[in-house]
Amino acid sequence: MVIAIVGCAAILILLHGSPHGIDYREPHALYHMPRWLLALAALLTVISYGAAVVLDGSGLKYLRVKVPLSAIVVGAFCGSALDNVVGLGGLSGRTVRARVLSAVDVRPEQVDRLMLFNQVSSSVGLLGRPSAIPLRRPAPCGFSCRKRSGSSTLP
Repeated sequence: MVIAIVGCAAILILLHGSPHGIDYREPHALYHMPRWLLALAALLTVISYGAAVVLDGSGLKYLRVKVPLSAIVVGAFCGSALDNVVGLGGLSGRTVRARVLSAVDVRPEQVDRLMLFNQVSSSVGLLGRPSAIPLRRPAPCGFSCRKRSGSSTLP
């Protein structure tokens, strides 16, 4: 995750200083782009799809579902590709993963739990501080039970 953020920041910084920018409507714009920038984009794309495979593998391991690595790779790669194109990750990615994983006897409710695992994991990663999410049970009084100076806590 950190590598992807640093890579995106580097690309934005480099493109910000570019006097011409990138014209996506002109296919020949890629010929004028530096080769190292294209290589960097390809590398970050591979890292992104690799992260999707690792995330799906982690989710299935967490759910204690035994799935062949080939099914995880195909499901994660195709699901992520469709997510990136369509933009409806919760729907399109789930459908593709369900189709691929059903071939190796993964039940639909397990795919739903996998998608929930992926969404929660991504949300925690986006926060940047996992400690910001209360993972422990809240204090019995409903408030912070630490005594503030000059005040008392509720029973």
